[in-house]
Amino acid sequence: MNMVKRVLSFNVCVIIMLGYIGCATSNSDFSASNASSESMRPGYGVVYEPVLQPDAEFEAVKQDLAKLLNNKVYTVHDDHIDMSINTKSDTLSFYQLPGYAIVVKRYKDQGGLYVVDLPEMGFGFWKSRSAQRVADNLFFIQQHLQRQQDELFSRLEAKAAEYRTLPVKPSMSEEQRRLIVQANAANQQKEYGRAIALYLQTLELEPVSYPAGYFNVALLYA
Repeated sequence: MNMVKRVLSFNVCVIIMLGYIGCATSNSDFSASNASSESMRPGYGVVYEPVLQPDAEFEAVKQDLAKLLNNKVYTVHDDHIDMSINTKSDTLSFYQLPGYAIVVKRYKDQGGLYVVDLPEMGFGFWKSRSAQRVADNLFFIQQHLQRQQDELFSRLEAKAAEYRTLPVKPSMSEEQRRLIVQANAANQQKEYGRAIALYLQTLELEPVSYPAGYFNVALLYA
């Protein structure tokens, strides 16, 4: 789906979504006094930029995100979020987050709705604090995966060079072969988040025996 279609369909989905979201109560909760950051600016357009939570834990952040989003429209899974409204469905993989600009926007033409705006999906709330928490959680996940991606890319060249210099190439275990088959199948089914996770599991078992795994993950991250 191209960007124009996504924007148009997102606007329609936001309107439909309001009938389902349990936390949508009133837009009168927003004021300068209850803003948790100086970057919260009342008005049209971007009103909040997420703040990194230095003491947070990855699993706890995902659980808080699920608490905020899980309803008849959204379902938070271990590595992605599903959206389903009537006949429309979409998926946001957490592995897509690196490189995204995560912000909260306020749409006056939709009753002052606060929307965590992403290229692939948007999350609407009447309460500014709920939108901020979702943005902060997604930002934490993004930064966690960005560090993971940077570490992986830094290892890629070294492991490839190490593999080339080995006189006897290490063989892959049956467990690695099983994971590779599953990762390839997930990739073919466009379940990119699951494919990345499976390739990473393969590399954790033996970081040198399957150098192509680094390239596969790098391609999926790109």
